[in-house]
Amino acid sequence: MKHINSYVRVNGMTKNHKIGMFIFQCFILFASVRVVMAAPVDPTIRNVESEFGYEVLSKFYLFGDTEDPGLIWFVPKFGTIAQDNTGFNQPEFDIGSIVSDHPDYYPGEALVWFSGAFDTRGLERDIAVLSRLAAQKGYRILAAKPKAAETYFIVDGVDVQSLDLDCSTHMKTMLGDFPMCFVFDQQGRRHPAEFVAKLDTVLPENTMSDYVGFRGMTVPSWRETLKGLMGIHLPSDDPAAGQNWNDKLQVVTVWSLETHYNQPRGQMYLHWDRLVQQFTVYENAHPALLSLSDIKRKIRLWVNAALIGQNAPFSLQTYGADNDVDLITEAIFNVLKNNKVFVPVWVFPRHPVQRHVSPAATRVEQRMIPIANSSISFFVPAEVKVKPELRFAVNRSRASRHEESIDLYFGPNVLISNPQTHMYLECLHGGWHMQVRWAQTPACLDTHFQHQQNLRISREALQAMMP
Repeated sequence: MKHINSYVRVNGMTKNHKIGMFIFQCFILFASVRVVMAAPVDPTIRNVESEFGYEVLSKFYLFGDTEDPGLIWFVPKFGTIAQDNTGFNQPEFDIGSIVSDHPDYYPGEALVWFSGAFDTRGLERDIAVLSRLAAQKGYRILAAKPKAAETYFIVDGVDVQSLDLDCSTHMKTMLGDFPMCFVFDQQGRRHPAEFVAKLDTVLPENTMSDYVGFRGMTVPSWRETLKGLMGIHLPSDDPAAGQNWNDKLQVVTVWSLETHYNQPRGQMYLHWDRLVQQFTVYENAHPALLSLSDIKRKIRLWVNAALIGQNAPFSLQTYGADNDVDLITEAIFNVLKNNKVFVPVWVFPRHPVQRHVSPAATRVEQRMIPIANSSISFFVPAEVKVKPELRFAVNRSRASRHEESIDLYFGPNVLISNPQTHMYLECLHGGWHMQVRWAQTPACLDTHFQHQQNLRISREALQAMMP
């Protein structure tokens, strides 16, 4: 007799192999679901920042994870001019000047134009340091994924409301009428635009990996000043090269980051016998049993009493100053409902039959009303004027339970954190028909270079830190 192979081959693959592949795919799917479910946890629950020193905390906001104790989410506190796409570690920035030939826009004056992009992901060297220090503590890092972002430009030291400048006012001079431009702050107040006359931007979307592109045009008389800041006549390692533009232009992105709060906000010490006894007295005062509003009204009275230490069938301890009575009432109701303190019953508050219906009436002439557990149904006449209502009877068997402490969960389980990423123009050298490069002063080398020959972390390597 021929040996019969115990493997069943289907479409060129053994049955056991297919089962193994299915299990592997399920494992990958489960792992993917865990990544999707993972999210930053509120720092009041788990403060991972306490495990790091100033070197990290001066540059990043850090958040633990709801699912993975080995994961840290980060938000950079600082960004910088982006790296261009040439791969040679050059800044995404250019600057030059033109003489205006517009008859109504500073005719004959030299105006400076500039364009570039900020990178909101933070300095790549700092991220590499964070990754290394986190790994030493057994963590891996991922960039947080905010749900929204707002980006603000600080122009001439003013936190502007928008990038639309008002240049409708003109100043009369011996050389003609010149526009006077104004910016508006967050309160709508007008301020003279002493630096820029035009500014456009592309704002980031809800991710840490996007750029903030921008372009602008100055008012007259800034060419020589900006050439000095860019070190145009200086070697790139001169200490005066690569100065910052902080008093002229800054950018701040404010993120809306969801953090999860999955801890109890209070505790109830419950006397089951007293609770059931008092609810029974309360039920006896309601011939048609208790409605949902009746139950919550009674719980609310007890909550108000317990919060000030007065008599109630339970005592309360809350962990915050914001004791919202409605939220606590709902939390206690859910505890009692989950412990089956109330038995649902369909009742007629008044007699439902308004006229006699023949026993021979067809089902079409009748109305079917379901009982609360949906496993039984009964019929009532079609001409009833009073509908049945869902009420609740007290489950007296719960009085035999022992006293116990029960955690209370109330209030929002998702809180919004607003970390900020500040971005600056600095460490730039060149322009005006010369390629803009990073300045090579000691401070700028520390920020933008590890060694002169080494490129910054590649975008591909940084992707490993992005979810």
